[in-house]
Amino acid sequence: MLTKIPFYRDVIISSFRCDHCHYNNNGIESANKIQEHGVKIKLTVNNESDMNRELVKSDYATLSIPEIEFEIPPTNQKGCLTTVEGVIDRVIFNIQSDIDLRKVK
Repeated sequence: MLTKIPFYRDVIISSFRCDHCHYNNNGIESANKIQEHGVKIKLTVNNESDMNRELVKSDYATLSIPEIEFEIPPTNQKGCLTTVEGVIDRVIFNIQSDIDLRKVK
């Protein structure tokens, strides 16, 4: 679905859910030309309601939480429209789903 996000740009939002295995996939892609220079946006989370702030993470964005020395490089996650809590939940899910493979090595 093509949509305009205020103060951002036109994007294509896709969403898929399998009723059989309950797999979810939500994606966001730019519908416009990518600008040459990036923008740095800093959000300080002071309370629980800040965790519900919506954010757009593009394919090319780096997301970091310096307080816990955590960073998601641009190539590790597809673009998505989510919340701060949603980003953290996705990371926890990915770590937990690969935990058995890490134990083998």
